[in-house]
Amino acid sequence: MNNSGGGARLALYRKYRPTSLAQVIGQPQVTEILQASLDHGAFAHAYLFTGQRGTGKTTVARILAHLVNGLDYSDNLSNDSIDIIEIDAASNNGVDDVRQIRDSVQLAPMNCRYKIYIIDEFHMLSKPAFNALLKTIEEPPEYVIFVLATTELQKVPATILSRVQRFHFKPVPVELLAKHLRMIAESEQINVDDDALRLIAEHGGGSVRDAITLLDQLAGNQSITVETVNDVLGLISQAEMSQLATNITKGKPRSVISQVNELIGNGIGATALAKQLIDHLTKLAPDQPELYRLIERLLEVGRAGLPEIKLMAILVDASLPRVSASPSAAPKATKAAQSTVAQATAKSTPVSKSAPKANSTGDSRSETTSTKKAASTAAPVSAELAEATESIKELVWQDVINQLAEQNRPSAKSLLEQADYRYSASTNTLTLFFGKTFHRKQAKTGRFQDSLLTTLDELYQVKPMIVISEEPAPLDSDVAAVLSVVGGEVTTISDGTI
Repeated sequence: MNNSGGGARLALYRKYRPTSLAQVIGQPQVTEILQASLDHGAFAHAYLFTGQRGTGKTTVARILAHLVNGLDYSDNLSNDSIDIIEIDAASNNGVDDVRQIRDSVQLAPMNCRYKIYIIDEFHMLSKPAFNALLKTIEEPPEYVIFVLATTELQKVPATILSRVQRFHFKPVPVELLAKHLRMIAESEQINVDDDALRLIAEHGGGSVRDAITLLDQLAGNQSITVETVNDVLGLISQAEMSQLATNITKGKPRSVISQVNELIGNGIGATALAKQLIDHLTKLAPDQPELYRLIERLLEVGRAGLPEIKLMAILVDASLPRVSASPSAAPKATKAAQSTVAQATAKSTPVSKSAPKANSTGDSRSETTSTKKAASTAAPVSAELAEATESIKELVWQDVINQLAEQNRPSAKSLLEQADYRYSASTNTLTLFFGKTFHRKQAKTGRFQDSLLTTLDELYQVKPMIVISEEPAPLDSDVAAVLSVVGGEVTTISDGTI
């Protein structure tokens, strides 16, 4: 990579920042509509750009601010107009800051037709600041346009949302991002393999800025290969990932424990390992639908207080051989019911789970007491899963929590995040378990239960009887699975964390 001359080199993500709407990649649903409004001279008084980081929200805001004023945005690294004001709400989030904006909008633009206010990280404003800005956003002077950008739409009050034109920036697809990285690599004379570029794009997670920054970080190497990317990111090789997946699907829990311990010991973080395993299993899942349940459970690792233990528990439990009472006992899983069967398996019974027929070539040493118990209870559990499939089509607990968040019910959401649950389809009863007396008292209030019932009815068309248990939740099946393989016992249980 060429870097002639002294001084600090300009970061690639800044050097290749788009200077026109046509150069913005992966957001046609935004750029085409904005371009049409520019062509017709029809501008809104306030825009709200939402979406994850690094997808072009601030860049498009700057381009739009220049284009509505007929300015050339060829130099994207400088703000060439005093009538385009950028504000970082993360550090200017109080009522006094908003008061300055309200006073400023009363002054006509100096050089341009429109005075543009770009407010980044808009969700960071305090509640009083939102209220103070509401009237100004609703009825600004005719020469003022607000362009707001946020990564957390759920934190923006509904009163604001109803007064702006909203544009959502999607994660950029991997193929398109890899193509964009190839263009940059060729322009900068960076020697990088196609497979390595794709891995960089995948690790970018849909963020153009993150992917370009990673390419910039790796650019000092003479040649960038998959191995180079793995070393920098702390990822495991494809061969090791394939071996881990094989150990899981072939029912070899001891091999899984050994390999995971080795990987974590080599510095691979549990959350990073879970993410990489999710990516790998997602590619296998179309031919092995039973893996969808494991993928869903692995998403819990990043939210766990002790991610290493949670990851080990999930993988060991997934690799335990399964025993079915008879081929006809297990219900046939349909695509629509996969989430139901998976969730009910994990939550309704702490001993056994519905799964494919046991692998006769599996590690015989892993047939533990827990597995033998599973054999004796397989038939009734399968019947319960079949009934649950008919009653609740996709009972995914996290969906309930997310729905409460979208409905702006933070108290109910926070309380539900503290709960474990068991659902009985035969009696249509939902039992909630809490580790603290305070949470149990809160859960018994009519306000909480009404919110929960309304959400369940909206998502699954069911209104179960809610029972708040005074007893602790049964031992988590994930933990029981690990104990059955490695031995030992639980010594302390506090708030659901071991």
